[in-house]
Amino acid sequence: MFPLHRAKLSADVISKKLNYVSQLLGLEEYLERNPSELSGGQQQRVALARSLVKDTDLLLLDEPLVNLDYKLREQLREEFRRLFKDSTERLVVYATTEPAEAMILQGQVVVLHEGRVVQVGDCPDVFHYPANTISAQVFNDPPMNLVDGKIENGRIYIAESFYVDIPEHLKNLESRKYVFGIRAMDMALGNQGVTAPIILSEVNGSSTVLHLDLSGRSLVLETEGVHHFDEAEEAQFSIDISRLYVFSDVDGDLVVAPSRKSVLGEKGEKNGQD
Repeated sequence: MFPLHRAKLSADVISKKLNYVSQLLGLEEYLERNPSELSGGQQQRVALARSLVKDTDLLLLDEPLVNLDYKLREQLREEFRRLFKDSTERLVVYATTEPAEAMILQGQVVVLHEGRVVQVGDCPDVFHYPANTISAQVFNDPPMNLVDGKIENGRIYIAESFYVDIPEHLKNLESRKYVFGIRAMDMALGNQGVTAPIILSEVNGSSTVLHLDLSGRSLVLETEGVHHFDEAEEAQFSIDISRLYVFSDVDGDLVVAPSRKSVLGEKGEKNGQD
């Protein structure tokens, strides 16, 4: 509490701040302990409390929820979301390797890759309109599937393995080679479509993630529910062509993104959307 005393805050204000952060982070029973008597997770919570209790103009948080238990992480994410929303006079920089966490917190997003800034924008815009293939993979979990393909004779040929009809939002594209992107959640298992062997099956919370081998290229499909699949088992799947992304096969920049209104019910025109 030294920084608060140095700021010449009253004892009542200091007490209120201490009670607030200790209750928020579950530290009430540890207030009389020395740092050496705390576990690694408890020490992390103390460091986080020290950051939150100070009314600084700039707050830097580098993966602050790592090593915390699930319940506390969920609670603190809500608190951080409120902090982001209410911090009109304070800049909060929150570093995370989890795209889902960034989506929960919202705010402005800076996508970094190998020390370079790849894209900057509002969280929903970065998600729906990735600037290039790097951003499309970094800001998705699982990373967006990217496969080479081409438009020819009124069809989209994907990875030289199958073709689909051209969806409405791609009908103005010229016939040539592209890189096509599709999210794991926009692929579905079924009794018709393309067949590919399963490389790996893993449970991710309440969903199952399948890694498929499409003519030597890896595709990731996510389906709701917990299911068991054997490796090398054949899976039949289809893709939602209305959710196809198109990137340049030269520099990887975004060419066309699907319309957000097909998901969000909004209108808008951006990057060739309807």
